[in-house]
Amino acid sequence: MGKEAMTIQTIEIESPILAELIIHIVNGKVVDSKPTNVNVVEFTTTSLKFLSSLRFPVSENVVYRLRLKMFGTQMEVYGMILTSVQQDQSDHFYYEMNFKVY
Repeated sequence: MGKEAMTIQTIEIESPILAELIIHIVNGKVVDSKPTNVNVVEFTTTSLKFLSSLRFPVSENVVYRLRLKMFGTQMEVYGMILTSVQQDQSDHFYYEMNFKVY
């Protein structure tokens, strides 16, 4: 059998999941900012999307830590926000955070 390409799996979220977001590392230095609440609206095997009224840096030099409860399990993931899109006619932004594995 040949190798199969890895497919990205999306976990369906019927309603947003409340999560806690912390700026964890900036330019290689641990900062652990104050937590803020965000709403996770999509979760895949490589990234997640969340909604917030706050503006976050879109940079590979900033690593975020996100804590959420999914399927009855407390989870903690790390990643970088590489995409930010303002929601139409509102002060909310959609962010895509790509996971970083330590």
